[in-house]
Amino acid sequence: IGYADFTTDSQPPYITENVGLELGIPGTNGPKWYQSGLPRWNLEGYSDIGTLQMYMPYLRDDRNIQFTVNSNWTSAAHNIRFGVDVSLQHMNHNQAEGGVGQGSKGHFRFDRDVTRSCLGDSTDDCDLSDTTSRQSFAAFLLGMPSRTGKNFLADPIPYTTRNNLFGLYVRDRWTIKQNLTLSIGTRWEYYPMPTRAHRGMERYTTVGNKMEVCGVGSVPTDCGAKMSKSLFAPRVGIAYRISDTFVLRAGYGITIDPYPLARDLRTNYPMFIENDIRAEHDWIPVITSMDQGIPLITEPDYGNGIIDIPNDVFAHTFFLEFRRGYIQSWNVTLQKELFSGLTGEISYVANRSIRGFGRRDLNYGELGGGRDSQQLVAEYGRTAGTRATDNIGHNQYDSMQARLTRRFSGGWAVGVAYTLAKGISSGIPGNTSDGSMNIDIPDMFDLNRQLNAVDRRHNFQLTNIWELPFGPGRKYLNDGAGAAILGGWQVNNIISWYTGTPFNVGGSSPDCGSGCSGRADLVGEIQKLNGRGPGTPYFATSSFDVAPDDTIGTAAYGILWSPRVFNWDFSVFRDFPVTESVGLKFTAEFFNFTNHPQYGPDNDAFASTDAEDDDFLEIGEGIHERSIRVGLRLSF
Repeated sequence: IGYADFTTDSQPPYITENVGLELGIPGTNGPKWYQSGLPRWNLEGYSDIGTLQMYMPYLRDDRNIQFTVNSNWTSAAHNIRFGVDVSLQHMNHNQAEGGVGQGSKGHFRFDRDVTRSCLGDSTDDCDLSDTTSRQSFAAFLLGMPSRTGKNFLADPIPYTTRNNLFGLYVRDRWTIKQNLTLSIGTRWEYYPMPTRAHRGMERYTTVGNKMEVCGVGSVPTDCGAKMSKSLFAPRVGIAYRISDTFVLRAGYGITIDPYPLARDLRTNYPMFIENDIRAEHDWIPVITSMDQGIPLITEPDYGNGIIDIPNDVFAHTFFLEFRRGYIQSWNVTLQKELFSGLTGEISYVANRSIRGFGRRDLNYGELGGGRDSQQLVAEYGRTAGTRATDNIGHNQYDSMQARLTRRFSGGWAVGVAYTLAKGISSGIPGNTSDGSMNIDIPDMFDLNRQLNAVDRRHNFQLTNIWELPFGPGRKYLNDGAGAAILGGWQVNNIISWYTGTPFNVGGSSPDCGSGCSGRADLVGEIQKLNGRGPGTPYFATSSFDVAPDDTIGTAAYGILWSPRVFNWDFSVFRDFPVTESVGLKFTAEFFNFTNHPQYGPDNDAFASTDAEDDDFLEIGEGIHERSIRVGLRLSF
């Protein structure tokens, strides 16, 4: 039985002052303490002003109660293990975070479009020639934001979630022969619909543009969701000793994706209210003067549990036929004892993530259709962000892993490892399961498929420990001055060489309103120039061009790779005994011993597709310069 309690209290500057109201901007701060502080002014092309972390302040009290029982039964050639897992996860938060991140003190965004010269009611009538940041600064000086909003938490505070897991398992390890063992079993898991402490969660439905407050009135506590009770995850493994020095191991297993739905639903209307107020067109300000401020937020009546939601308020939802994803993993390994204590092994290791979770934008638009083409804008006039937790795709990983090791013996040990791998994501480019897709338009889902952003094709690692063979009791220089000077030293090395990670060549956003990210056009063969620093692109800029209006662009996501990395960490140690109970230990450590430059992709530089930009496709500054640390420790 285990109990864990994790508390956090993090607050930004000026948390006790209503700075926005003191500046004469209505609707910024509020009567509740977490709404005090600085609003945020976001100028396109400039650093933000005000509270930079819009999720601040946050007070959290997260608790986990876990109950586990494991039992074993052994009979002859069988070892049967079975057990129960129960995990009760409780979140209690006072944090106005969620949606599109407007913040609890008010947020104003100033784009470049507002102060452009427009003669008509479409972008075709606007002067698009000047795309510099001067115009966003002009909009700021005029107090004419293109977007504004604010977050609000309804009582009771703190808001809560209750997310539980129940699991059963059984496994039989069967020694078929002295040199052959089979392990086979299965695990069953059940993830009930999460709730709040006093009722169910909330769910947006596109039928009538409504919010369902689960557990209130006619809405059931579980929101009517169908959570599967047949989540079985079989697993099997085999170990076969071919000879005294040669072993074959293989395994296959399924793991249910444990992603907690409560995470996405923790802040939702009407418990959490976020105004996301946008102008009718990008080139029209949402307000024409800052003294107009942000409209006040009012708490709705829950009624029979099915309530209206303002069209400028963010909402999150899920589908009632909720299908939990799973991961298939398998591996085959050959291990052989070689010579001089060395052991070598080679493996094929792979997995497939099926129906991985992510966040979809339900209010996506069509290419070239602008805001009016967004699904919920067209049907209900709904302009705010509307996301759904859903199965958005399959991911895969395949690798060849080789290793050569020698345990410490005779004064030395070594480990050499090499991995050749490839990872592909069909939905979210990174390594998180709660991210968003680049393109939410269903007909274009396939364009999201790309090399995973954490993929490294080659990864070589070498480590070793070596006690120099000098000094008393050693092979060489057993006594005398040579033993005194060279004896007792230990040398350690960690050498790494691995390829970089994939990155995108972004482009201007197509006019779809929401749900699509632009890319550059690939217009020629990709040429690697290996440039470093300002004015020397790493890739040829002539390979890319700005994509035509209202197109996604042909340069696939993850099409380029950042530079490879080489690193050598080196250290030496020696103990100097003073008396039987007193000793000195000398340590010298060298990190990035060769001072080899290690470059990473500069995401800001890659965001542009204008080959005339000074920093287009340039690699940013090197990181992890050589550092040396010397120490002397006295022990007694």
